[in-house]
Amino acid sequence: MYDSVPLFKNMYFNLLNKKQLHCPPLDAGGPPLDVHLSHLEKVHSIEYSFDAKMAYRLTDKVLHPTSIERVNVQLAVAATHETTIAALRYYGQHAEYGSLNGTAEFLHQVRRWFDIVNVKSPGKHVRRNDSTLQPISTGDEEGLAYIEKFGKMMLRWEAQGNKKRQMSLDTIRGVAATCRGLVGLAKYLLRQCDLEYVLLGKIQSDRLEGHFGHLRKLAGGNFWASSRQFFEGEAIVRIKSLIWLSGYGLSTVTAGMHPVSQQRLENDQRAVTEITEYAAAASSDDPAQDVPEGTQQALHHIAGYLAHSVKKIHRCDECRALLSDGLRAQLVTVVAENAEEKLVAASFTDLNRGKLLQPSELCLRVVMEVCQLYRLLVNSQSETRTILFGSSSPKNVFRSVVQNMLGDDEELKEVACGRGHKFTSNILATMAGALFNVFVSNHVKDVNSQVHSKKRKGPPTRTSGRGVDSDKIRKLTGAS
Repeated sequence: MYDSVPLFKNMYFNLLNKKQLHCPPLDAGGPPLDVHLSHLEKVHSIEYSFDAKMAYRLTDKVLHPTSIERVNVQLAVAATHETTIAALRYYGQHAEYGSLNGTAEFLHQVRRWFDIVNVKSPGKHVRRNDSTLQPISTGDEEGLAYIEKFGKMMLRWEAQGNKKRQMSLDTIRGVAATCRGLVGLAKYLLRQCDLEYVLLGKIQSDRLEGHFGHLRKLAGGNFWASSRQFFEGEAIVRIKSLIWLSGYGLSTVTAGMHPVSQQRLENDQRAVTEITEYAAAASSDDPAQDVPEGTQQALHHIAGYLAHSVKKIHRCDECRALLSDGLRAQLVTVVAENAEEKLVAASFTDLNRGKLLQPSELCLRVVMEVCQLYRLLVNSQSETRTILFGSSSPKNVFRSVVQNMLGDDEELKEVACGRGHKFTSNILATMAGALFNVFVSNHVKDVNSQVHSKKRKGPPTRTSGRGVDSDKIRKLTGAS
C-alpha cells in the first residue's frame, strides 16, 4: 500500500536537516534549484509581529520542530502552503532580500505532487477552485503526467551523487517508486477496468495510522509505546466517549451562569467606554498606526474575503457589492501619490485562481482604519492592551469600539445598500470581528513561536555504533 504522507513529511524534513538542497529541474535541461531553509526563516523574521501576514502559517514550530513534533504532517503542510510560497515570491522581488525563487519553486513542486496524490473526493477541485485537485480521469491525465515527471526528477537527483545537497536515498527512492506505482495502477484502472476516474488518495488511506498516532500521544508522545500503554489508551478513549453530566441539564447550567454573564457584560461595557475614550484622545499621527507593506498586501486579500463573508452572513448580494468591484485578475492596493490616494495593481497575486474579488475603495479604507485602530490599542506601551485582552469577550469589545469610532463618520453613516441595509449597523461589526480574529491569531502564533524558540534544544548528541537504543535515539531526535 502506498502512503504519500510519510514521503511528503520526509521531503520537507530533509530540508530541515540539511539546511540546503540542490534540486534538479522538473523538466530535463532546465536550471537547477537552490533551496535554502534560511529563506523560510527570513520570511518568518520579516513578518514576525505583523498584524496581518502573507505567510501566516509559518511559525518557529514549523521551522525548528522538536523530535516528537516531526510526526505531525501539518508542519510540512504549513511550510508548503500556497501563502508561504506566495510570500517567498513576493519578498524575492525586493533586492534587499535576495532571490527566494528557488525555494519557492521547490516547495510548490512538492506541494503540487502531494495535492495530486492525495485527492480523496471527486468534487474537491470545484469546492476549492483548484484544478490540481481534479481526480485522474480518462480524458484528463495531466495529474499522472506530473507524477511521472516528478518521479523522473527524483531519479535524476539520485544520479547526481552529491549526498551533501540531496535528500536521503530512502526518500528519493521511495518517492520514485511511489510515482511509478501510482501511475501504473491508475492507468490500469482507467483503461482495463473502465473506471471514469481514480481517487489516488483512497489508495493510500489508512485510518489505523491516525488511531495509533492518537494512542501514542496518550502514552506521552512515546513512539515506542508498550502494549500496556496501548490498552490504557484504549480505555481512556472508551471512557471519554461514555462520560455524561448526570442529573444536570442545560437549563440548570444556563440559570446558574446568568448572574455571572450579566456581571461580565457590565464589565465589558465599561471596558468599551474606557478604550473608546483613549482611542478618541490618541493622536492620529501615532507611529504605531504605520502599517508595514507586507501587512498591507495581506490586508488586500483579506478585504476581498470579507466581501464573501458578508454575503454568507447577511444573505444580501447588494451588501457584498458595497465591498467589491467584481472579479479581477489582480488585486489593487492603495498608495500615496501627490498627497492623494490612487489604486494600482498589487504584486501579491499568486493566490488568485480566477475568483478573487477586487475590494472596493470603501472596503480598503475600512480595513486599513480597523488595522490602525487595533495597532493603536494593542501597542505594548498602551494601557488599553490590558483592558482589551482582560475582558471576558475581547472580540465583542473590539467590535463595539470600532462601531463607536467609525460609526460616527459622516461618510460611513450615509452608506447603505440598495435594500436599505446600513453599513455601520450591519456590515461594520462583521468586518471588525473577522479582522480581530486574524490579528489575534497572528499575535498568538508569534507568542507561541517565541516560547518554542526558547525551549529549543541544542544539536543532538552523536551516538557511536549501531544498536536498538541508538536507532531509537536517532529516530526521535532526527539525527542522521
